[in-house]
Amino acid sequence: MDRKQKQEMINMLEGIFDNSGSVVMAEYSGMTVAELTDLRAQLRENGATIKIVKNRLAKIALKGKPGEGVAELFKGPVAIAYAEDVISAPKVAVKFAKDSDLFNILGGFMGEEVFDVSGIEALSKLPSPKN
Repeated sequence: MDRKQKQEMINMLEGIFDNSGSVVMAEYSGMTVAELTDLRAQLRENGATIKIVKNRLAKIALKGKPGEGVAELFKGPVAIAYAEDVISAPKVAVKFAKDSDLFNILGGFMGEEVFDVSGIEALSKLPSPKN
């Protein structure tokens, strides 16, 4: 990845962090392509997305942002699940994590609010915006 590609990735991540209702961070080490594809499909059905991120670039994108407190969670293989609304990404991620030993929620954020695992689980229990 050259310097230009890294800057494009940082810009994209800044857009995600600025415009998402909430962002869930999870470790996905050991998951198969089929499992990740299944998770992607479940998220897409609910208006959410998952992205595998480079930790260093994510930390740069978070610098000076309200959710900067989660930067310490970017260690090892980390994916972010996000959506425009606050509930979709946490709801699907928590449900998927309960059924998978390899997908572990690390935490996340919503605006300036930084959440640990229990905070993300609490968000996932809120009523869906589609109801």
